[in-house]
Amino acid sequence: MSQNKRWWHRFSSMKMGLFLLLAISIASAVGTVIPQKLPEGPVSLLMGILHLWDVYHSWWYIALLSLLALNLLACSFGRLKPMLVGTKRSHHLLGVQEITKLKYNTLFTLPGKLDGAKVLVESLFTRQGYKVWSEPDTGKVKMGADRGRFYVLGSFITHISFLVILLGVFYGGVFGCKGVIDAAVGSTFDLTEVPGLERISREDSIQVRVDDFWIERYDNGSPSGYFSRLTILEKEQPVKTETLGVNAPLAYKGIKFYQSNWGQLAKIIVNRADGTLLQQGAANEGEILRVLGTDYSVLVYRYHFPSGGTMDETSIVYAIYKGDQPAGMGKAQFNQPVLLGDEGNTFAFTGLVPFTGLQVKKDPGVPMVIMGSLLMLLGIGSTVWLKPRKIWVVLEQQGETVIVTLGGVSHKNSKMFAEDFSCLVEELKATAKLTAFNHSIKEAQ
Repeated sequence: MSQNKRWWHRFSSMKMGLFLLLAISIASAVGTVIPQKLPEGPVSLLMGILHLWDVYHSWWYIALLSLLALNLLACSFGRLKPMLVGTKRSHHLLGVQEITKLKYNTLFTLPGKLDGAKVLVESLFTRQGYKVWSEPDTGKVKMGADRGRFYVLGSFITHISFLVILLGVFYGGVFGCKGVIDAAVGSTFDLTEVPGLERISREDSIQVRVDDFWIERYDNGSPSGYFSRLTILEKEQPVKTETLGVNAPLAYKGIKFYQSNWGQLAKIIVNRADGTLLQQGAANEGEILRVLGTDYSVLVYRYHFPSGGTMDETSIVYAIYKGDQPAGMGKAQFNQPVLLGDEGNTFAFTGLVPFTGLQVKKDPGVPMVIMGSLLMLLGIGSTVWLKPRKIWVVLEQQGETVIVTLGGVSHKNSKMFAEDFSCLVEELKATAKLTAFNHSIKEAQ
């Protein structure tokens, strides 16, 4: 074998496919363990080369998927020709000596004539799902029968299903995107504003309005589920309104919205020294609001709810940063102004507003994955339910009886075939006796 043929044989082997599957599994595990988000600040050389913050879109992950796709193509189509040959019905017939050499064979006699025995055998095999062919000879008949010959295509269909699923994953990984946003009730956001969906095109972008959010509880007060009411807007016109829950996403034009989490956002206003509004926004616990036009930012550290008090007595623990350096910290109640820097600007927390955490996902490869899954069911079903079997028979007239030499082979589940072979022989004998008995009654009448 030449060097090129040896290389191609190794690449198209099942061993190489299993190795690539293992490598992709390990890579997927890495992508699951490492947070998949753009890092803040500088990254190491290894992180920069391998793009470990975005494993599923990295060059090496896509290369692994491409190699596996090529391996499946080579493995599948390299075996297509012998598979197609196996699906063709071979009408060759065996003689008595050849049949007796088969693993499963038997010899018995049937009462009656040769033509009647031939019709009996054909009828029984046809009822069992076999396709029958025959060839008459002087004083005897050779017969053959088979079924389940398309069984060999089951593995090919299964290979192709893996390829279709892989292409769906590849297509979804390259052209799909996923992001998470905390949206306050009453707010409207554009898909391009969702972190992680920066790659979505303006043509595909839509607006989403959060109409409502609520929590349903059991009798003991524990949450039983939380739900959001969203309205999809196109050109500022509502086109779809729907309620989504944890296990009931909203789908629109290939984009799905999942209920991710929930909570409350602190509303913040920033005023200039002269009292005019500079900025307004909202932030969750642990989030930072950067003040426009300044070096300052406000960290909402924690909400403090007084026991037995009213909502108006709620306070918020905060920290002020100038650049990356702490510039102060404290606790403020609602509408209590807090000095922000030396310019005289102030900020204040004006209240809490409920928000819904939404995971937004666009995966154009899902239809291909579904199609591949259906093909896989078809391929596996073919290998499970189709039973490839071949049987040969020689019928010879000897006096008032017919000598039957019968044998068969099966390339799958030989134990089951042995049982079915025995049942087939017994049924053939029983049918022949019944036919002869009915014939004798008719002659007696």
